[in-house]
Amino acid sequence: MDFWTAAFLFGAGILAHKLGSYLFLYSKRILFFNSTAFAGLRIFKFVSDSIEEINKIKYTDMEKQEIDKDRIEEEKEQDESVLNFWRSIAIVGIKEMLPSNMRSMLRFNTWEEAMRLLTKRDIQQGK
Repeated sequence: MDFWTAAFLFGAGILAHKLGSYLFLYSKRILFFNSTAFAGLRIFKFVSDSIEEINKIKYTDMEKQEIDKDRIEEEKEQDESVLNFWRSIAIVGIKEMLPSNMRSMLRFNTWEEAMRLLTKRDIQQGK
């Protein structure tokens, strides 16, 4: 084998190694950030579900204390708007956690979309 052929093959090997390493590490980063985002969603879902249960207990107690129904309904509306605001902040927080070049890979923009994806993912993973 002459010098130029050996040099070409050596250079091609270096490029192939660099490209392979880049693709492998990039795909590992994607998997890591995806897993992290869904772990965060699981935590936020737990908090959201807990808040909903606490609110139910609160409304039951308000009824036991014979508080006016209109006041209870007003309280429910306020609590729901606060929870919806918190959920939108949670989604923005998860998206902001990711590097800017990976944010577009998340396939959700709202709480409902995120919960559908989380449920679908959990079903696929057998959880």
